[in-house]
Amino acid sequence: MSVVVDDTFEERIGALWTAMFPNTDRELPPGLTQAELHDVNFHKWRNAWCDVHMLWAHFNAERDVFVTTNTKDFQKNADKLALHGLKAVHTPAEALRILTD
Repeated sequence: MSVVVDDTFEERIGALWTAMFPNTDRELPPGLTQAELHDVNFHKWRNAWCDVHMLWAHFNAERDVFVTTNTKDFQKNADKLALHGLKAVHTPAEALRILTD
């Protein structure tokens, strides 16, 4: 499945990146190889990239509750992310409890 993005994609990704990872450069060094990108030195950058793009996909699909075990990056930034439209962040256990109560 493919998703067509509009002109706001880069702006939205940049805003989410800044909200979640203000101290992590979004741009990779020029000439970086695939092997270097998958090296342990870029683990934090890859994690940041995945987190931001997962959240963008959540918004793009117009979902209400973002369910994740990554409480460190999402729940600690929930207030900042609410400014971008995040309604709720819950762990799987929390989401299950909400659905079964």
